[in-house]
Amino acid sequence: MLEAFLDSKHRAPFTVKRILTRQAGKLPHNTIPVKSDILYMRRHANIIGQNVVKLRYKKDWTQDQLAAKMQLSGYYITRQIIANIETRRSSVRDKRIACFAEIFDVKVGDLFPQKAVLKTPTVCK
Repeated sequence: MLEAFLDSKHRAPFTVKRILTRQAGKLPHNTIPVKSDILYMRRHANIIGQNVVKLRYKKDWTQDQLAAKMQLSGYYITRQIIANIETRRSSVRDKRIACFAEIFDVKVGDLFPQKAVLKTPTVCK
């Protein structure tokens, strides 16, 4: 199955290939994803980060003010978490997306980009 996955028309991202190939015994044991691969995955952990920044600037709020408003609404979040979401270093769960939509008074769909550009091809249809 591993070979079929790697040889398919839709190739896995470089990091996934490296991990799967290592597990199949084709690479030395000490070969693991390099730091640049991990940083790439972290930088592309979510697609709403840029719109969170835009909506926050429209409201003229700081990250601290946004965190305070979300905390007053009953959601646990800190300024550091918001910074990581905005810079796309951490993923965003559905509950937090709903919270952002509620705080910014927008529809959930407005948090997502109009046209999501994916760096790797998708397999699902």
